[in-house]
Amino acid sequence: MRGNPIVIEQIFLGLLLCARARQVTVQSAEAPRESRASDATQVYLRVLTDAPTDSQLGELLLETAPSALLDASAHDLLAAREAVESQGGALILEETSVGTCIGLSLPRSEGPR
Repeated sequence: MRGNPIVIEQIFLGLLLCARARQVTVQSAEAPRESRASDATQVYLRVLTDAPTDSQLGELLLETAPSALLDASAHDLLAAREAVESQGGALILEETSVGTCIGLSLPRSEGPR
């Protein structure tokens, strides 16, 4: 992954804080078709939690001018979204039968592995 390490850390911290879950799994995955970059230079990760999906999550990921009346977990998610976008990536709420799944795409590093 390419990006500022402190910002990448803040992305994951924001996602973990907004999840309010007992169990969190992070896994690499193939990006869903609708989120793939045409040049395929993105790393795609899924953050899966055992917490139920909040109906606001999808709206928050798309909202351009969020309300000041949001709770702390919504602010954590918005901070994560802004951090991801500042690094050239995106957050996507994926459908899942249990819990919540947020997809995270970030630019792939061209440097050593």
